Amino acid sequence: VEVVNLSNVTSEVEVLLYDNAGTLLQRLPFQLSGYSQRHINASLLLGSGVSGAAQVRALTGNSPLLAQSMFYFHDASGRIQSMYGSQAMQPISGVKVGSYNLWLGMYNWLRVFNISETSETVAINIYRQDGSPYTLTLSLPPRSGRDIGVHEFDTYGTVPNSYGLVSVEGPALSELLRIHPDDGGGIDFAFPTVVE
Repeated sequence: VEVVNLSNVTSEVEVLLYDNAGTLLQRLPFQLSGYSQRHINASLLLGSGVSGAAQVRALTGNSPLLAQSMFYFHDASGRIQSMYGSQAMQPISGVKVGSYNLWLGMYNWLRVFNISETSETVAINIYRQDGSPYTLTLSLPPRSGRDIGVHEFDTYGTVPNSYGLVSVEGPALSELLRIHPDDGGGIDFAFPTVVE
């Protein structure tokens, strides 16, 4: 997680790291000098291949902050194979829409996270290429998330070499992550797409 102070004034900042179960893994308060940044290795707390969320907030005044999360895929020797970055998001109410693409053997993961302090219900529709939906209703405990494999054909009725829409209704942050495996079992490329 990268946090940047966009002002020339020192700011008191707090980063809260949660796993997908909603467990607070760490509360990290720190000072961030003007125009400086701090990087936090969330993978040390989450573990390999596990996702979660970070909440970043300024504790003093209205200090403008920039936050993003970077994820690195490593091969067996530890070399970086691929990576992607996700920008910080603000919650958007109503229906959010994005698209998936299962061409080229891509995996598509819909990431949904409840950032509120109460349980929330989220309605998800995965629209197949013919326009018919697979509907899924999730009850997400406070500060918890789910990763939904849109590419799991038997579960969601999607098919290889197809594309379609996803919609998410409810107070949750969401993004769709596209991952293309390489021929050797590693990751060729990965990038998030918006669901808004």
